[in-house]
Amino acid sequence: MAFTATVLMLIAGSFHVDGGTLADYTPHITHWDLEGKITTTTFVLEQPRCNFTDIGEDDRIWLLVARSSAYEKFTLPEAPQNLSYQEFSKNSYYMTMDTSVLSYPCATSPQEITVLRVGNETSCINTSKPDCNGPLPDPGPYRVRFIAIRPNGTMFPSQWSDEIRLIQGRDYTTIKTKPRWRSRGMIAITSILSILFAILLASFIAALIYKYSDICGKADIMSVRDTATVTRYTTHHMYDHPTSKS
Repeated sequence: MAFTATVLMLIAGSFHVDGGTLADYTPHITHWDLEGKITTTTFVLEQPRCNFTDIGEDDRIWLLVARSSAYEKFTLPEAPQNLSYQEFSKNSYYMTMDTSVLSYPCATSPQEITVLRVGNETSCINTSKPDCNGPLPDPGPYRVRFIAIRPNGTMFPSQWSDEIRLIQGRDYTTIKTKPRWRSRGMIAITSILSILFAILLASFIAALIYKYSDICGKADIMSVRDTATVTRYTTHHMYDHPTSKS
């Protein structure tokens, strides 16, 4: 009997090695080198695969997003709907991505990419959808944790993630739209170069005009000379005049 109990304990322990518990899990940014892993309004988490050995199939898994400055003061709400995305600016927390534990099975391959993009939905105006996964309003920093909720309302949270900072966009008011101010020296040099270029262009045009006008003049003179060199001759028959005889 003692041997059987020992074997059963070893078997039970082997199942815990294959999977983890939610209470021990720490959410983190995905390790995959993905485009847009962190943007100005979103970030990509690794899915908590194979970390729900202590969670039942009827339990719901939520993601809690909190401002890093307020996460230490967080207390579990009576219901996740009390922390909606629409009230994030007031509460500093919101819960999103409501799903079943069956959505996070153990990965079948180490090359399988399983991620969650936080802030993926572009519009969250509808207050009847409190779990909206809307865009994050500023660079943060933020922290997240997963929370399992049983049908009776009991909640089991994971560990808090490390701080997550988004990419900070440039303030449009700091972008200079006016032309750069130029010094007087630059203006003087630009003016002189413009004048020299104009003189050079005018000289080039004048040289072309002079060259082609000279060629035309020579052609006219040659035509006149050709006409003058033609000499006409009138032939005469030479006769011997009879000499007078004495």
